Amino acid sequence: MIILWIDYVSPYAFVAKAGAYALEADYEVELLWRPYTLDVASFMGAVEERDPHHWRRVRYAYMDARRFANKQGLTLKGPKKVYYARPANAGMLYAQRHGAFRRYNDLAFDLFWRRELDPEDVDAVAALLARRARRRASPRS
Repeated sequence: MIILWIDYVSPYAFVAKAGAYALEADYEVELLWRPYTLDVASFMGAVEERDPHHWRRVRYAYMDARRFANKQGLTLKGPKKVYYARPANAGMLYAQRHGAFRRYNDLAFDLFWRRELDPEDVDAVAALLARRARRRASPRS
């Protein structure tokens, strides 16, 4: 078993997801996905306090991650703010317990990086989980 720590607001976690799924399938290993809530301000500083050097690092990181996303046909739009995604990360654990992890994981990443999910919004995360549960209950899922 391999423990994989991810955060839905990490562009690198987003682009590594497909590779992790492939690793699991190709080598018949089990991945144990665990949430890790990044505290961006602790290592990059508060947005208001960043100097030009920090902003160059941020732009480069997104450019780098976007290259990997483009190779996979994924959309990666930079977020409009620094998110603290604990609700979305907690949703991951809930989805795992209820047999809906993969569907939740795929949709949570996709919606966040398309700027269609606020990972801090508990109601939005609950709606995403409910959406996954409805699909799971339907005979065509």
